Amino acid sequence: MSTSEMERRQVSSFEGNESPHARSSAFIPMDREIWQSPDGTCRVAEKPGPPKEKTGDHTEHSEFLELNTSDETHGPGEYCNPLEELPTDAVAIKEALLDQGDGTTAEDDIGTLVERLNNTVYTKQPVQPASQAGILRLLAEYPEVRFAGRTEDRLGRSGMLFQAESDGEAKDRPPFQYRLMFDAETARPLYYEAVQTGELSEEKKKELEDSGVHPPEDLEKYGLELPLLQSYTHYMAAQWVPDLETRP
Repeated sequence: MSTSEMERRQVSSFEGNESPHARSSAFIPMDREIWQSPDGTCRVAEKPGPPKEKTGDHTEHSEFLELNTSDETHGPGEYCNPLEELPTDAVAIKEALLDQGDGTTAEDDIGTLVERLNNTVYTKQPVQPASQAGILRLLAEYPEVRFAGRTEDRLGRSGMLFQAESDGEAKDRPPFQYRLMFDAETARPLYYEAVQTGELSEEKKKELEDSGVHPPEDLEKYGLELPLLQSYTHYMAAQWVPDLETRP
C-alpha cells in the first residue's frame, strides 16, 4: 500500500508555571509504503519532507517538526492491524469498523466511521470491488454524507467527492468535516481529507477538565484560524504482492 500524506502537527512547551507557553504548528508531508504478510508481519517505509506552513514558535520545536526517513519491519500485531477479511455486506462492514478488538465498540458516529475507513482500511490494504461497493452502500445510509460533485484532488486526479459533517461530541472532539473522493469509473478511493470546522463547546471543555482530561487548546494560540485543514491523504497504489520487498 502506497500513500502520500500531509498531517498537521501542533506542539506546546513551557519552562514553568510563570513562563508563557511556546506553541507551534506545521504540516508534515509523508510518503508512506506499507506491506503486510499473512502472518501479520508488517514493513513500513516512511520518507518525510520538510515541514510546511509553519506558525508560532516553530524554532522552539524543530526537533518535533523534523522527521527522519525510516524503513522498519514489525512483528504480528505491532503496527498493521487491518481487517483480516473485509466483508462485502454494509452492516458487516460497519460492525467491523466500529469493533475495537477488545470487546468494546466505538460510538456509531460518522466521524469515527470515516476516520477508520482511512486509518484501518484504505491506508492498510487493497479493497476488492465487492467490499468497496459495500462501503459505498454503508456511507449512503448516513444522512450526514452528501455528494459534493466532481472535482480534482491535489494531484489533479478527477473523481466524485463526498463530504460528511461530524459534531465531534461522540469522541470529545471539535466539529470536523471529512471528504472522500472516489474514481468515477472504478469507485477506487483516491483522496481523504479532515478539516476542523469548530471548537469544543465551553461545556464540553469543562466536562473534560472535571474528568481529568486536558481539552485541546484554542487554535488562535497557535496562530491558526477556522476552518483548519488538519490532514489529507492521497491513496497512490494498493495491490497484493508476493513479498515484503515488491512495490505495488
